[in-house]
Formats: sequence, C-alpha cells, structure tokens
Amino acid sequence: MMAGMDASSMPAFEQAADAIVSGLLPTVRELAPALIHVRSDLPHHATLLHYTSANGVEDARQKTPPNIVEIARLLLDLGAEVDAVADVYNGSTTLGLVASSAHPARAGVQLALIDLLLDYGAGIDAAPGGCRPVNAALANGRGEAAA
Repeated sequence: MMAGMDASSMPAFEQAADAIVSGLLPTVRELAPALIHVRSDLPHHATLLHYTSANGVEDARQKTPPNIVEIARLLLDLGAEVDAVADVYNGSTTLGLVASSAHPARAGVQLALIDLLLDYGAGIDAAPGGCRPVNAALANGRGEAAA
C-alpha cells in the first residue's frame, strides 16, 4: 500500500496496483476484472499489466513478487491488452519494460515473464517513438532478456 493511505481510502485501481506488486493474487483476482482496461491517473497512464514489469511506474511500486508470472497470466486471461503503451520512455509496452527492468531479473522471473508475454502475442517491435524491447534490454545490461 502506498505510504499514507489505508486500503479503505484508496481507489480500486490503486489497491489493485499495490496488490500486483505485493503478490496478493486473491486481491488482484477480486479487483482486476472491473479494471482490466483502466489506466492510472498518474502521468505514466499505466495499465495494471504494466505494473508487472516493475519499471516506469512509481518508485514504491517497482518491485517483483515471486508469483508475478501467475499474476500477469491472470491479467492477460482477463483481457489485458498485451501491447498497451504506457507513457514512459517515449512509449513502452509491458514487454519492453520487463525486458529492461532489474527487478524481475533479480527476482529470477524475467525470462518466464517475457515468455508469457510473447505467448500472449506481445510484439517485439517498438511502440511508435519508443525503443525496441531487445534494444532496451541490451541498453540496460539484460543480455539474457534480449536473447
């Protein structure tokens, strides 16, 4: 939960984003169906799926729980747009954010998360004006993710 807020005062999207980065699958399962196409009001305009990348969102939410692949699969099964573009780094998809993020790599789930996104049809090309996920991975020292 974001500092200074209790769950009862938080909008549902914020609760869902916190649940994603905290690995609270039952809470995500409860909240996400109604929010799957909603975007954050923050300047990054992230979808819930973007939060699985632990990249480009609020610093306090840049963390990767061990069950993030299961959470991402749930979001994708609910209809999350795999190639939705967040307003970060000149426009980034979840794949590009995951491929360049240190957090999923440190958690040991980066490659599994990339494979999942690709299985659901994530494009390997850049969002208009953005960086290709492979290039983003290489630029951030994520050679395995680039491969």
